[in-house]
Amino acid sequence: MVLGFLLYEAVDFVWHFGKMTWNGTKYVYDWYYEIPSSDKIEIDKLQNLEEKMTHLEHLLEDFKIDNQYDDNQSDDNQSDDNQSDDNQSEQQQKYNQ
Repeated sequence: MVLGFLLYEAVDFVWHFGKMTWNGTKYVYDWYYEIPSSDKIEIDKLQNLEEKMTHLEHLLEDFKIDNQYDDNQSDDNQSDDNQSDDNQSEQQQKYNQ
């Protein structure tokens, strides 16, 4: 029974010591070669998505403003056309008299 306990503890010690050695070595390797962690990669992806969304929002706002400006211009042009038509009809009436 004591032999089983000693074997269990030896295997447990080797397993955990090996895992700590592996994780420590991997951390130093990633730090030295500046390999980003999976969390940093996800954060960068989210930041890029946020930047794209804000850019698209600005484009939509600019598009709406441009359309409003174009609509106002077309309304002004239509009113100008109507006024010029009125002026032409007045001039024709004067000419016909």
